[in-house]
Amino acid sequence: MLIDDFLGFIDKNKLFTPKDKILLAVSGGIDSVVMSHLFARAGFMFAIAHINYALRGRESQEDAAWVAQWAESLKVPFFLHEASPPAAGNIQSWARKLRYDWFKQLLQTKGYDYVATAHHANDVLETVLFRLCRGGGIAAVHGILPKQAFLVRPLLFATRAQIMDYARHHALSWREDSSNATDKYRRNYLRHHVVPHLREINPKIEATVWATTCRIREVEEVWEEYVTRWRQNVFYEDEAATLHFAFEHLPRKVALWQALLAPYGVSFDLAEQLIEACGRSQAGAVFYTATHCLLLDRGELLIRAQAENAALCHEELLLSSPKGNASLCFGSLYWELLPGRPSLLSADPCQAYLDADKLNFPLKVRLWQAGDRFCPFGMKGKSKKVSDFLINIKLSRFEKERQYVLADAQGRIAWVLGRRIDERFALNASTQNVLFLSWTPKP
Repeated sequence: MLIDDFLGFIDKNKLFTPKDKILLAVSGGIDSVVMSHLFARAGFMFAIAHINYALRGRESQEDAAWVAQWAESLKVPFFLHEASPPAAGNIQSWARKLRYDWFKQLLQTKGYDYVATAHHANDVLETVLFRLCRGGGIAAVHGILPKQAFLVRPLLFATRAQIMDYARHHALSWREDSSNATDKYRRNYLRHHVVPHLREINPKIEATVWATTCRIREVEEVWEEYVTRWRQNVFYEDEAATLHFAFEHLPRKVALWQALLAPYGVSFDLAEQLIEACGRSQAGAVFYTATHCLLLDRGELLIRAQAENAALCHEELLLSSPKGNASLCFGSLYWELLPGRPSLLSADPCQAYLDADKLNFPLKVRLWQAGDRFCPFGMKGKSKKVSDFLINIKLSRFEKERQYVLADAQGRIAWVLGRRIDERFALNASTQNVLFLSWTPKP
């Protein structure tokens, strides 16, 4: 019997307990009506929620009134949301966002534990077909999950035919959505024109696909464990909080790379491009996703959020006071003019001691630019391009983009912050006034 299968499915998948309060999403269609009838028979604590999207005029109003009466007949609380559809845009996306935002609000304000939807085995079949048409990985064919965050789907095991038989056996009535009869939506096209042909090949296609998705989800669990083990070995952050993807010992499998890099917006096509580029050792190659930038650098991929790319500002900090502290995009700087030479000098490259009398004030801190030159301390006054200096100390492209310099009023570079001072401004025996600076890079 459907009620027994219903209770068994809830228990097997640990959807909720008898102590939980469940909010049922009820449209008035046969699926949600049968679901709410089963909840009532099982004695669960539940309420009914309905959204009037106002997309079908009088029919939408009649649906809302019918569901209100249905909730009253079951003697359960009823919640109604009256929506105003947008004049343009993707109506389905709007409705989906509205639906789940409202459900979450009801859970928080009314004290319910989960939202139950009436998806069933036919929906699973249509979802799998739809995702296969669009392409994707293992997640594309795992179907609809029985439990996902605050959502539970206790009818996934049942076919539309079983639901129809139950409704007729219990003399239930329901509302028919006229939009389901059209081919306006792609899912409807699959339902009306593709699934019937599949049913000719396998009369139990819904049950077969449902069973297959259950096995696929088990495979997916094993796969996720495998991916997790690799994730622990290939990712690390450096001192500047740049994320590194060390792929040297990683199998060159597109599915594995995509799974590892999916949180950074990497698709299967891009994962394939990355593998090819890494195989050719294309150092310096840059790849962009909607959210991140990936740089191939010395046998690794460096990953940075696009938001940080946007932060590559052209800010300038003027040091016009004898003492101060200021924040920049990628760190903070403290400076102070000192009378006389300190007895002890720190060897920390993030601290600099400059002969203040050799500098032309005001000083300026900015990101380095092409053409910048300085005389690195220890090179006996030889001039060098800042770009060449950064290459020689093996900075990645990301690190170079975050590199500041300190220039005086004549444009002379006195310090490549955190790296090296210019020898022309180093302290000597005749130094009388010292400019002390301390740079703290942002992690």
